[in-house]
Amino acid sequence: MRTLCGLCGIACNSFSDLCTHIGLRHSVGVVITCGIDGCQQTFRTANSLRTHGYRKHAETIKSSQHSHNFDFNTENPLHQACALPPLNRSFEPEISHVESGSLEDEIEMEVVGTPNLNPPPVTAQLTQTLPQLHQVMSDAITNLYLKIRENYSLPNSTVRDILASSTILQGFFTNLQSIDDYGAGIDLLNETYFDTMFDQIQSDWRLAEFLDKHPNYVKPMPVKLSEDFSMEYVSLSDTLRVLLSNEDVMGEILHYTREPPNPTILSDFKDGTTFEFPILGDRCDLGIPLIFYTDEFEVCNPIGSARTKHKLAAVYFTLACLPPSLRSKRRYTFLSALIPDRARKTLGYGIVLKSLVDELRDLYKNPITLRNGSLVCAEMVAFCGDSLSAHGLGGLQGSFSTGYICRFCYCCYGEVSNTFLENQFCLRSIESFAEDINEALQSREGRGVKHKSALYELGYNNLCLSNILLPDCLHDYLEGIVPKVLCVVLRTLKADKIITLSQINLLISTFKYKLKGTGLNPFGLEITNANLTEGKLKGTASQKWCLLIHLPLILRNINITPENQAWQLMIKCREIGEILMSDSIPKSKIQYLACLIDEHHQLFRLLSPVGMTPKFHYLIHYPRIISSFGPPIRYWTMRFEAKHQYFKDLARKLK
Repeated sequence: MRTLCGLCGIACNSFSDLCTHIGLRHSVGVVITCGIDGCQQTFRTANSLRTHGYRKHAETIKSSQHSHNFDFNTENPLHQACALPPLNRSFEPEISHVESGSLEDEIEMEVVGTPNLNPPPVTAQLTQTLPQLHQVMSDAITNLYLKIRENYSLPNSTVRDILASSTILQGFFTNLQSIDDYGAGIDLLNETYFDTMFDQIQSDWRLAEFLDKHPNYVKPMPVKLSEDFSMEYVSLSDTLRVLLSNEDVMGEILHYTREPPNPTILSDFKDGTTFEFPILGDRCDLGIPLIFYTDEFEVCNPIGSARTKHKLAAVYFTLACLPPSLRSKRRYTFLSALIPDRARKTLGYGIVLKSLVDELRDLYKNPITLRNGSLVCAEMVAFCGDSLSAHGLGGLQGSFSTGYICRFCYCCYGEVSNTFLENQFCLRSIESFAEDINEALQSREGRGVKHKSALYELGYNNLCLSNILLPDCLHDYLEGIVPKVLCVVLRTLKADKIITLSQINLLISTFKYKLKGTGLNPFGLEITNANLTEGKLKGTASQKWCLLIHLPLILRNINITPENQAWQLMIKCREIGEILMSDSIPKSKIQYLACLIDEHHQLFRLLSPVGMTPKFHYLIHYPRIISSFGPPIRYWTMRFEAKHQYFKDLARKLK
């Protein structure tokens, strides 16, 4: 029976589907009462409800004569779930107007509801059902094979050995043969019947044949880039067609996009002043905004990631119209292309991204048809990456030590350490980009523009690269500014003889961090004089952020006055980070953030006049961009970079 969620009215096919729906849609601040068979036990998570239901009410859930309608009371903070009484379904056989006596008559009577008193011979039944059972079991084994291979990154041969040596299925069929009730039918359950269930996984081409027939499989396509290079490309339209044909995913998108933006709080793209979910008129029923990301990673070099022989450039994308709670999950980040990094450097983004740009242009103008007949268009709203990737995509210069170093304004390198307010710079615009491209095409200085960007081939109206190539607080703040600030703070405290280097390392190593064993804490981090001089710290971005937010507590017993400039610099840097990486930012704090960044940069220049980099300058544009596009963590690269881990796991486990 279909089960209705009383809170939003969505129909689910089973109790399990209802629990999944509750976990996705109503997971925050919901107290759920079981209600099945009058049970009043309460739960705070859908998984707890699921476990309880199958443990305590398994028979009720499995019974096809019960319909569990979970009706949530939205006015009361205690959301109640109650089960409806079982439906009254009395069996009333329908009389068949046929003469009895033949097998066809008996089968007809069975179809319309009359009990069949003379069933056909068991051998005939087995002949009809065993091939179907064989195919079902064979597909189940193949799906299990794929799940084990993908979830645990195991080689094909290893997974085949695990499944082929399994005695569970073999024991089942051996015992089935010993049942005398089947009579002559046991001859059909021979060894060949069992062994052929594994045929679909015995070779790569048979597995590929199975996948090609699967409706939800999108096959990667090899694309020839030149005589020397090729890449793997995954069709964007096919991926969207499969994804959006899922009713749960489409339901989440429609529910989220129809929520009105918050007038006072910035929590996602839709709350910004500039961004709008693309509803593309009469051409389609829904417009899907897409966020892309590109970065390079090393997969199989045993002596360090600086060697680039096997370096790959990956392009991922996700849907900006998904709720942030889903968008942050790695399974909702999809691969678009895998490109040899040498091909990217040799041929440029215009050639390696041609397949993607062509398909995006087509999706913008011509909608795709889903399985339910709906028409959907798609539009790229952001292309994320580090500064080098963003400038490469935008056709801007790749050097950040001279000339025009900003993709948002006309800031020269010499102005990085002098000016800290955005209104003191001339911002780039659609018209200024066009002028710079014309200058570059005539082999003249184009104010940082080297050539026309490949993104102009998208054919979007009023395309401004500054609104597409958004900043990334992971690279700009966590990896660019935080280590510089930490080194300046510790170096100043050490120079003022407030603390020694050995004391610093001892306090950092002995501090009791809250999230132990997560890999986020700066365990094993030893700060040296070279680190403080160069302004560089080892470790991940998460570890540097963890050290910054805990440093006031780490130094709590050190005699540091609140007026100490190094202490003030640390507190201001920490406060900036708390705003940038907040899930929701009050609009009233935007101007405060701009003033805070100005004060922070002024203080940093005072303590370290030669240590400011272009990433300090990029930070002054964040208040305006946050006002237009929402919190930076909604378009930073942290979750995209987590997708790299899949390929790195493959390289490590498959050797």
